[in-house]
Amino acid sequence: MKQLIAVIPVYNEHEIIDKVLNDWLNIFKNIGIDFEIHIYNDGSTDNTLDKLKDLSKIHPEIIVRNKQNTGHGPTLALAYKENVNNAEWLFQADSDNEISPDYFEKFWNERNQANLLVGKRIYTNKSLIRVFITFIAGVLVKALFGCGINDANVPFRLFKTDKFKEFVLSLPEKTMVPNILMSGYACSGKSKIIEIPVNYTFRQTGTSSIKGLKLLKTAFQSSISVFAYRLKASL
Repeated sequence: MKQLIAVIPVYNEHEIIDKVLNDWLNIFKNIGIDFEIHIYNDGSTDNTLDKLKDLSKIHPEIIVRNKQNTGHGPTLALAYKENVNNAEWLFQADSDNEISPDYFEKFWNERNQANLLVGKRIYTNKSLIRVFITFIAGVLVKALFGCGINDANVPFRLFKTDKFKEFVLSLPEKTMVPNILMSGYACSGKSKIIEIPVNYTFRQTGTSSIKGLKLLKTAFQSSISVFAYRLKASL
């Protein structure tokens, strides 16, 4: 069993994926962790997969999982399910470099003080839609699960696998918001949660697959998913 497995979903990030993975490799090696990086290629249509294969040949710590496109949420749920039994800790980050890997060491140093450590995004360039959605996610978790997490859907989180195994294995395969559900589960179970501020800079390369009206539609559908999960859990 590894000390840490980092799971990273990726879609069409050929411009930056080399830098992102090399940054993570350096961080983990400098701290001295027994780790692997499991990167889930969600049906990229550019040459992201070729770059991942090349990197994995050079760095055996990188494990590439290629899959058909299902979207960020289902891909992340799959990653959690496939790795929850294989490491003491799971860490999730996105592949767009919007949150610097440099913050990870603080998370790692404080890991024994909590079961779930999550980032609290500080927006350097504000998108009103994204700030609003982050706020609504936090309100939902507080209203439905009993405690507040400022950034319930943040893609920068470290959690202890033995405390979340039951939750992970029960995740619906097509869930759009596994991280919000995880935040809710942690609240309802009275888990110790630590929030750590992290600067968030909007992507400099590539384009988000969800933006504008599609982002609002996804947020609405995600809210329904959270309500449904909470209702099922209470039965």
